[in-house]
Amino acid sequence: MQRVSDELTAGGLASYVPNPDHARSPLVQLTPAGQDTLAAIEEHARQRRLAVAGGFAPAEIATARAVLGKVMAASRTVLSSPRPPARSPQAPRPPARPRQGNTTPVAAPRTP
Repeated sequence: MQRVSDELTAGGLASYVPNPDHARSPLVQLTPAGQDTLAAIEEHARQRRLAVAGGFAPAEIATARAVLGKVMAASRTVLSSPRPPARSPQAPRPPARPRQGNTTPVAAPRTP
């Protein structure tokens, strides 16, 4: 974080200001140039979002957000557990994938 703060201040996009709660840890504050840059980044991101999602109805966006929220919650649960959840005995196993590259084609017998 310090490196990013130093780069922003060196580029004139941020400045260090005194921290009233901790004298040895200054706060980082955007300069007017930094605020302008952030506004431009946010506008660019808004335009990109509109380009991607502009053709979808609000209900479709809401449904997608709800589904993605559930996927993210399930991912957090799985990633925070110490080991993978046990497979349910009722759940069928996925079919085995055929091996590729290790098979030799069989030639049809020749007819005289």
